[in-house]
Amino acid sequence: MSEKFGEIEYNEEAYLYKGLDFLPLENSNIEINIVNGDRRLLDTEDINDEILDLKTSETEAMAIIQRIKKLIGKKTFDRKTGEFRPIKYSDIVVLMRATSGWGPIFEEKFIKEGIPLYYEGGTGYLESLEIEIFLNILKVVDNRRNDVALLSVLRSSFGGFSIDEIIKIRLEQPSEEYFDSLLSISKENTELGKKAKDFIERIDYWYETSRYLSIDSFIEKLLRESNFLNYISALPGGNLRRGNLKLLIQKAKIFRSEE
Repeated sequence: MSEKFGEIEYNEEAYLYKGLDFLPLENSNIEINIVNGDRRLLDTEDINDEILDLKTSETEAMAIIQRIKKLIGKKTFDRKTGEFRPIKYSDIVVLMRATSGWGPIFEEKFIKEGIPLYYEGGTGYLESLEIEIFLNILKVVDNRRNDVALLSVLRSSFGGFSIDEIIKIRLEQPSEEYFDSLLSISKENTELGKKAKDFIERIDYWYETSRYLSIDSFIEKLLRESNFLNYISALPGGNLRRGNLKLLIQKAKIFRSEE
């Protein structure tokens, strides 16, 4: 290449130089997998009706998930330490021409398989169990007369009420709002009454606390002191669930900064 031919003089200043120095690889072959909507290419023994009904985007997502699962635990070169270490999910990137249309499908499949996924514009985490429960907790703290949210929280680990206890509270005052039934039974000197009283006192405490904290600080405090974060972490896919709650905190910080 010359200045006359390519408008640049290809000399030492224009040369392409290699970047990092890597240790020798045991297997340096380049792998190419082509998934052309053929479900038979998926690494599975049984081709059932569910697999046959997959869309092209879903087929590609499943093929990528299978490849990711095979990669996890294998070795990759860490440029910071200069040594090989086991591959983590955070080392892996899925490149697309655009996430519109395909992003939500990949997000759904990845979450179902317990693989953490983040992309700009992703909102599927809002539909996860832990986020729905925690948002209901926030709703009850803000308005305890939100019956739908209240029932969800009572049944969750935060409330700890059984179905039978919830029904018994409802029978206390069938015609009133559910919180009135809860408040009424909290005045009784029974095991259920004491449990209801403790729940109401916690809601009162969190309401007062929320008045002087920013939304992100309040969420962090509520997660920590209610032990909800530890509970969620102990469930199947705990790391992913914990990540969703931390993402909620990040979203809250962005919201506060934009106010």
